[in-house]
Amino acid sequence: MADRGEMKGQEPRPFAHLETSLAPLYRRIMRVFVDNKRRFVVHLPEVHCVPSRLLNL
Repeated sequence: MADRGEMKGQEPRPFAHLETSLAPLYRRIMRVFVDNKRRFVVHLPEVHCVPSRLLNL
């Protein structure tokens, strides 16, 4: 992997990781994130409505 000093003057290559020998590994890792994101559910407590007159607002 190149350090920041070696990157100076080079054009950015946002998809360079797709052309490396490790591309299959990167795909498997990203698949784990994608699968878990699809299963993620936000757990919020049950909300109860309280009239504002009871809250002294």
